[in-house]
Amino acid sequence: MFFERLFHLPFRIKLRTFFLAVIALCFGFGFYVAKTRSDDTVTTLAKLYVDQLNQNTIEATTAELIPAVQITESSARMIQEGTISISNPGQITNYLHGALKTYPQLNAFYFGDKFGNFYMVKKLPNGNHQLKIIMRSLGLQTQTTKLFTNTGIPISNDVSSIMEYDPRNRPWFIGAKTLEQRFWTDVYVFYTGNVPGVSASFPTFDDNNQFYGAFGIDIALGNVSKILRSHKLSSTTRLFILDRNNSVVAHPDMEQKLSKKTATLSPLHISDIQDPIITTAFKTYERLKVGVFTMTVNKKEFIVSIQPFPEYFGQRWLSVLIVSKKEALAHTQTSNRNNGLWIVLSLAALLYSIAFLKHNVTNPLKNEALQHESSISEIKKLSEKI
Repeated sequence: MFFERLFHLPFRIKLRTFFLAVIALCFGFGFYVAKTRSDDTVTTLAKLYVDQLNQNTIEATTAELIPAVQITESSARMIQEGTISISNPGQITNYLHGALKTYPQLNAFYFGDKFGNFYMVKKLPNGNHQLKIIMRSLGLQTQTTKLFTNTGIPISNDVSSIMEYDPRNRPWFIGAKTLEQRFWTDVYVFYTGNVPGVSASFPTFDDNNQFYGAFGIDIALGNVSKILRSHKLSSTTRLFILDRNNSVVAHPDMEQKLSKKTATLSPLHISDIQDPIITTAFKTYERLKVGVFTMTVNKKEFIVSIQPFPEYFGQRWLSVLIVSKKEALAHTQTSNRNNGLWIVLSLAALLYSIAFLKHNVTNPLKNEALQHESSISEIKKLSEKI
């Protein structure tokens, strides 16, 4: 019944309906294609945004640590060039003290040689500085420990023949001697202050190009954690740095990322973090072998960026950033505005098409200005002439 009535509608109505249907179909198809492509484009832009934010974190962390590490290399050259004399303990300790004041990210700066002699200046949690000198060569067997204020005013002076520390047995010394280049220790918790940190060292050589000793530094990672806090998009963002053993190097809330499995504190391992989002991210990372990807956990989409530190940094660290897709899209508004503009233009084009159709087709038909020619009409005209 419906189709019979449809076929008996006036021609102008059927023509207008046909054109409107074609325009609606074209508009719907075009909107679907554009919406699909727009979603893909927006997702791609969101992934690029998250990855760039992660790269910014790596650059900021590198800029924080590299200058401090480079001081070990320049100090080693000064020893070899004779600018700093090994036989002058006062000169060495003054140099170490001055460097510690120049680089606030340093916790300790020290030098040890192949004879077991050791010079160190360390910052204490209360702001004072500690100077330690251990002499084993030239028949000397003494350990001198001095305390100073941060302005250099002496507090105490203790001399002892008991020496519990030997730099030659420490990882920073052994690493520099073995590699004969910059060496980083794994992350560990400093005995003084119970804060996580790393040590870096660089070897120095004698006139015969034989290993003589090494300069080393201790760097607490609290400043790196502050950098991570400044790069978080929100409280739900997961951002942290891992070392080559997948232990947490830095985290926005670093004081909460220490393990208490044993009697002493130790860096938290990634496997100890009970977070299904982080667990899924690493499983996906191992499966895809790509640095940037999307994943779904509990029906929520996330964008993940896992990127290594640059090779020149000298450490195989990974920076991990996990952001909800919704949160990332909120920071990439350009594409959404472009999509809205496309919809507005499409609606304008549709309205123009309807107006054009009404003015040039339906109105002339209604006013009989446009005649419908067909075989039947031609026969009718011929019959009228007979």
